[in-house]
Amino acid sequence: MFLNVRFVPKAVIQKSDNKKGILMKKLMLILMLVVVSSSAMAEWDFALKSADGATSYYIQNDAILKYGNKAKMWVLVDHKKIIKTNLRKRVFSYKAQFEYKCDEKHYRLLFKTTYPKNMGRGNVIDTFDEPDEWNSVIPESASEALLYKACAGRKLKLKL
Repeated sequence: MFLNVRFVPKAVIQKSDNKKGILMKKLMLILMLVVVSSSAMAEWDFALKSADGATSYYIQNDAILKYGNKAKMWVLVDHKKIIKTNLRKRVFSYKAQFEYKCDEKHYRLLFKTTYPKNMGRGNVIDTFDEPDEWNSVIPESASEALLYKACAGRKLKLKL
């Protein structure tokens, strides 16, 4: 009785691994595009405006995710004037997903996409998908107002 053993050359295995790697990269790109496009199609509700009126904040009320002491929320930040990034790119708006630790009043950026036009319009300039470190919320700031909205669903009544 003979065993049927098939020899697979190392080069064939490496090609197979390369194909898997390319497939994984394509799947990740598709996933990121779905996340960005789904946030683009969702309804943006006005949340608050900066004291000088130069920046408006919009949120997706229907997409707030609460779990335990944490919450996640999408925010669209719209500037009246061009903001120049550290890469010298001109940005009018960005969409970002924030995560909040409600009891500790901490937040961090999870995902951010910048745009050359108001209200998240135009071709994407940059995408950031590395979660930031946790930051303390500054009292009477936009981040505090957004934290209250994400964590408790309270009305935003702060004047910035």
